[in-house]
Amino acid sequence: MEYEEGKTGRIFVLRFDHGDDFVSLIHSFAKEKQIKIGYLHVIGAFLASDIVTGPKRPVLPPQLNWTSFSEGWEVLGFGTILWENGEPRIHVHAGLGKGKNTLLGCVRKRADVFLTIEAVITEITDIKACRKFNRKAGVSILDFT
Repeated sequence: MEYEEGKTGRIFVLRFDHGDDFVSLIHSFAKEKQIKIGYLHVIGAFLASDIVTGPKRPVLPPQLNWTSFSEGWEVLGFGTILWENGEPRIHVHAGLGKGKNTLLGCVRKRADVFLTIEAVITEITDIKACRKFNRKAGVSILDFT
């Protein structure tokens, strides 16, 4: 384990509207506001998306298990913002529900908003960190630079 200690910076409250592409708008917002490190809380609903629901088998690098959903699912999520190669990288895990069905996974692709989503982004300052590709893991991970 590695760690750094930082401070709370700016706090942003965002509202997404029906039909908005949540993933691309979070990316654009983080880039515009130059949020180098942050975390976000998300509540609302997605109309449709494809999410990663774990690996197919527990091996490195993982083969991702993609699961699709559509027709409006409630969402409660948490994520991080870190930069990689000059761009913000958004890493959001979310619990989703519709009726008696539930999903938990990583929101990586386009996720269209159903009705509305509210998000709070908290910037973290006084830490030097980014995402770097880890060959063994086969994914980009948090790296303290």
